[in-house]
Amino acid sequence: MPVQVGGAGWFRRSVNAENPTIGSLFSTFKSGHYLTTIGTMFMYNLYIFLWSLLCLIPGIIKGYSYMMVPYIKSENPNLSADECINMSRQMTDGHKADLFYLDLSFIGWFILSICTCCILGILYVYPYYNSTKACAYEALKAEAINSGKLSPEQFKPADGGYYATTGY
Repeated sequence: MPVQVGGAGWFRRSVNAENPTIGSLFSTFKSGHYLTTIGTMFMYNLYIFLWSLLCLIPGIIKGYSYMMVPYIKSENPNLSADECINMSRQMTDGHKADLFYLDLSFIGWFILSICTCCILGILYVYPYYNSTKACAYEALKAEAINSGKLSPEQFKPADGGYYATTGY
């Protein structure tokens, strides 16, 4: 879970041309936010699991509602799990179908990756997919701020984020 948040932060920083190092993938282990990251990602997965118990469709919808939690947590590690989940819900409000179509656009790539024993996936598809999701996060964040759903201060970490506290 901390590596997932670190990876989200790495891709978020790379699409913003910040040139992160590979060590930033593991920055949650060194930043002192390890336990809060584990808690946030546990609650994220628990909520999706509980919604999925109702039926598969609500679980899928909530999965798209909460899709931005790792990116939010990577940008501001001081936020609680509920704050990250609520911000993600606000950001994806009205955009869940767009995110679903984005995932659908990668089905061919994932099938092609399977046909190559995941070699193509490791070398090209997964980095491309994760970069696309990071771009979607940045677009949703900008739209949420511009529409007044969220304020820019909610995205400003008090300690500068994982990278400021770890040197990455």
